[in-house]
Amino acid sequence: MISGLKSRSSATRRQAGQYNDAYAGSSSTSQLQQIDAQVVSGSSAKASLGIKVLSDHPDAEVDICLVHGLTGNSHSTWTHDNGHFWPQDSLPERFPKARIVTYGYDADVVSIWRSTSTSRLREHGETFILALANERSKSLHRPIFFLVHSLGGLVVEQALLICVESNESRYKSISSSAAGIMYFSTPHEGSYLAKWGSIIVGLLRSLGRNVNQDIVSTLEKKSEVLQNVETGFQSHLQHTWKQVKICCFYEQLPIRGFTHVVTKDSAVLRAYTSAGLHGDHITMTKFENSLDPDFALAAGQLSEWITSLDPQTRPESVQSPSSDAANDSSARGGTTTYGTATGINFGTNAAFNGGNISYNAK
Repeated sequence: MISGLKSRSSATRRQAGQYNDAYAGSSSTSQLQQIDAQVVSGSSAKASLGIKVLSDHPDAEVDICLVHGLTGNSHSTWTHDNGHFWPQDSLPERFPKARIVTYGYDADVVSIWRSTSTSRLREHGETFILALANERSKSLHRPIFFLVHSLGGLVVEQALLICVESNESRYKSISSSAAGIMYFSTPHEGSYLAKWGSIIVGLLRSLGRNVNQDIVSTLEKKSEVLQNVETGFQSHLQHTWKQVKICCFYEQLPIRGFTHVVTKDSAVLRAYTSAGLHGDHITMTKFENSLDPDFALAAGQLSEWITSLDPQTRPESVQSPSSDAANDSSARGGTTTYGTATGINFGTNAAFNGGNISYNAK
């Protein structure tokens, strides 16, 4: 995802994946050159790939899988500047009988010391669904919820479409077990920032960076790849996946010195629950603590989904949040808004309500 300039300690900047944040808020060549001095080793980058189990229970009753976006990784995308990694520090307490996993894939747009991934969206989907199927080999029919940021939403959608096409029983089981998708600023028609993104790509190439144009082009408005994935997914959502719950969170704040990476209209799907989170495209997925009101929104929605599962599969131990969690606005100031739209058009160019894709950072 494309991120803005945001002050951080030098120690925080050195964390793997976070070097990408600096370039997006500015087109200054000098600032871009400063990024070249920040290096993420190939070994540490590879360590963030694949499925990572954060929490498990011998009698786990649901799976929760988090998937990051473009240039993000399976840890930094979900970690507040104070070090709070909420998928591990907050979710297990709230959902003790859930297996919680993150998935990491190489979606870096730039890298000076190693070649950029040449994986296209479908290839990311294929790798993800195989990794997930392997992890679920002993729990094929356990309900699974996906929490996805930016491009991660498209990766999950592509993966589920692959499940529908496949003759493998374990892939089919993932399709039938999909219970909910929670989007964090995933665009659903393309990106109004496509032209601006192309300029950034040109600048990065002039600095000797390798750029995966196939991934970047996925962000372009009316992208054929994006349309095919979204139209196919939306059609199946109406028929094959009627059981799948949908919630779309959108960024309420622009990136400092820039704008919204994904607008509300781009992030919201008609006929499904939507709500704003008090953060920009980068910070909206980084909850300060378990009392963060935005975490309360996300966890509350997830709790409602789990509670509404069929009684035979519904977990018995979904913990209620602290009474202060929903009311305490000290963790992150601001007003959170809600909205639910109705009426979906399944036309070729109007499968979803709006469009913009974000780039995940940090």
